[in-house]
Amino acid sequence: MFTEVLNRLLREVPGARAATVMGFDGIAIESADAQDADGTEQAATIEVAQVTSQLQRAAQGLGAGEVREISVEADGHTTLLRPVNSEYFLALTLAPGALVGKGRYMLRVMAPGIASELA
Repeated sequence: MFTEVLNRLLREVPGARAATVMGFDGIAIESADAQDADGTEQAATIEVAQVTSQLQRAAQGLGAGEVREISVEADGHTTLLRPVNSEYFLALTLAPGALVGKGRYMLRVMAPGIASELA
């Protein structure tokens, strides 16, 4: 369903290691890994999904509105998440030194198409 979009993210964002459409419950709808991915990328996305739900509730409780993007940078990788609706998000995991700005841009551009497919 989303294979083309996920593979496009992996192709067009230098340093991209994994791309996922996932529910805030941590269940992936579809994911794609770069050839050099080591498998830890998807596990990191699941863990970040749980934190994302808490951040969304906190932002709403503070009157800050909806969370539009989350970035988690660690020594081994950076994970970018972009909610596409109230139940699902698009995630991109990047290797150290990857082009984070390009990843953020591509998620912002691709999220509306994912949202319309999920509707």
